[in-house]
Amino acid sequence: LAIRVIWIYGYQFVSGLRTRKRHGETKNQMHSFKAALLAGLSGVRGAVTMAGVLSIPVVVSTGQPFPSRSLALFVAASVIIISLVVATIMLPLISENKAPLLTRANFAGDDDLDAAAADEDDGSHYISDDEAQLYIMKLAVQRIEEERRPNNQKEAYDLILDYQFLIRRLELKLQNKKEMDSIIADELALRRVALRGERSAIQRLFDAKEISRETFLVANERLQRLERRMIHSIGKRTRMGRGSIQQMVRLKNKVSLWRIQRKSKDDITDELALVQREQAKGAIKELSSYFARDDIDNNRFDSQSVYHLIIHYRNQIELAKEHSKRQIKDHTMQYQHLRIKALAAEREGVQVLLEQGHIDWAMAAHLRQYINYSETVLIMDYQNAD
Repeated sequence: LAIRVIWIYGYQFVSGLRTRKRHGETKNQMHSFKAALLAGLSGVRGAVTMAGVLSIPVVVSTGQPFPSRSLALFVAASVIIISLVVATIMLPLISENKAPLLTRANFAGDDDLDAAAADEDDGSHYISDDEAQLYIMKLAVQRIEEERRPNNQKEAYDLILDYQFLIRRLELKLQNKKEMDSIIADELALRRVALRGERSAIQRLFDAKEISRETFLVANERLQRLERRMIHSIGKRTRMGRGSIQQMVRLKNKVSLWRIQRKSKDDITDELALVQREQAKGAIKELSSYFARDDIDNNRFDSQSVYHLIIHYRNQIELAKEHSKRQIKDHTMQYQHLRIKALAAEREGVQVLLEQGHIDWAMAAHLRQYINYSETVLIMDYQNAD
């Protein structure tokens, strides 16, 4: 202890002389002997001593016990214990601050209270699990859009469409009933506009004799079924009658469908692919013309509804365009590559929400678990594809 105190005091004394010569400090600014005594008594002790003693072997090379090994251990332990006792007694006596000694245990309770108070204060600022999932999914869609290239558009639109279904479900879940009804009504109005464009495209193909009359009838029948389902979804009945004329038309369409099924499979596929592609293009064109009208307020439509509808038709275009050009394995590889990029974006989104204080660690772990599960499913699909 004395050597430690003398060493510290000597170091402080020499440092004080150099500082005074360089900056012209007064003598009372030099460190005192009391500071050296406090530092010497409170310093860590015994570690080197005990390490050195314990390194003494139990026996020597001849097999005899090491002489006075027990005495060395006793002396080392005594020095350590005495130094601890002296420090415990002397430090309160020479210290100017008479406050009780605070240890790490004293602060543990305070830290817990502070953490609990912080949780109560900040808990109200956390977003819900659905809002967090909505945020990371939108980031994933943005990443897919950035990775979209001419050679992977089909896969990109497939994946975006999958995300859009989940996003739409979460958005409708977060909206109240009034807002949800308004969004659904606007979305149905846009779908009617798109169906009008599809019907015009089919008529144009038939007038140009690019499709057969049977394909024209079947395509129109599909549109009518889609329109009936759409109208029924809002509780309205279709205006189609039940008279003999309508029944004859339906019977004729069924006969036409039977005739198409008897045709060559390649001919059917080519005609239906052409119809599907032109229908989607016609729908997008009709929607663009609708939004360009001066009497239409574009701001009233939900942006996600519009984006979802456009992505649906773009996906139809790519599906019809490449129905016979792309192999299933190539499609799967492109899809999985984009899925990996999307999952990486989701992980980054979780980290951003956590760092910005929008979610707590528990929710971050839950979201990451969901992402890990999706990645596991992706790996299993990849192994099955191989």
